[in-house]
Amino acid sequence: MNASKMLDSQPAPDKLRFWLRLCGLLIGFLFLVWLPFEDVDVVYTISLAIAVGAWLLLRLIYQKQYHLWQFALSGSVFGLLVSPLALTLMAFKSSLHAHGFSDFALPQIRTVLAATPWFILGGLLLGLAIYTLNRPA
Repeated sequence: MNASKMLDSQPAPDKLRFWLRLCGLLIGFLFLVWLPFEDVDVVYTISLAIAVGAWLLLRLIYQKQYHLWQFALSGSVFGLLVSPLALTLMAFKSSLHAHGFSDFALPQIRTVLAATPWFILGGLLLGLAIYTLNRPA
């Protein structure tokens, strides 16, 4: 049977579950690709942290019957957790490479921490977008 026909015949929650699993596999693959490179740019690290956080947020709250404020709060908490997740990824990568110095300099760490309010705002907007998509027509 054709994969697209199989997806079309499945109910909506099964389609969502399929796409979330596929996204999870893609994020895991990107993580494994990112680890061995001697990359000191924080853009990929932050993007990976945002992707992991958004994936977790979608897995937790999509197709749930919550109130608007619960979606907004969930999104804001996701945004708040992006910086610690990015810092954890940075520390993990630095520890695996076993240099005498960190792969990421202190100004880069400060940049990630300084962007936290923007991550919170982005998470809030993502939570509201999920609420809008989740509303019954």
